[in-house]
Amino acid sequence: MNAFFDPQTTGVATAEILTNLNRRDRAQLDANGHGIEDGIKAPNAANFAAGDDSKYFKALAMTPVTGGFQLTLNASNIGLAKTGAYRLTSRYRLNGEQAGTCHYFNDEGGHRDHAIVVSPKKAREMVWSTARF
Repeated sequence: MNAFFDPQTTGVATAEILTNLNRRDRAQLDANGHGIEDGIKAPNAANFAAGDDSKYFKALAMTPVTGGFQLTLNASNIGLAKTGAYRLTSRYRLNGEQAGTCHYFNDEGGHRDHAIVVSPKKAREMVWSTARF
């Protein structure tokens, strides 16, 4: 899947995708120690550094391209236990802002995280037929 993000502002220093795709095995972690699994209630991701692989959600650096930023995501290790719905949002930091300062796609009213649905190959190739009575 190719993800494209246009922050619709100038002076963007970095842009990242924040997702739990391919991370189902970390859903029971509790990154902020509040006693609730991160798969149930996600922690504040402002302190997640791009590339940190220790948490349920992961920030992935996007590459600047004409008109915005891009990143290709691949679903991997998808067995029956890893099929399902995953979340994806994007965030950016402006030039001159301190590390950890993030502006999220869903900060603006009406925007929500995106959903990624992963299905097993067998289900994707299923053919339905209808019987006529």
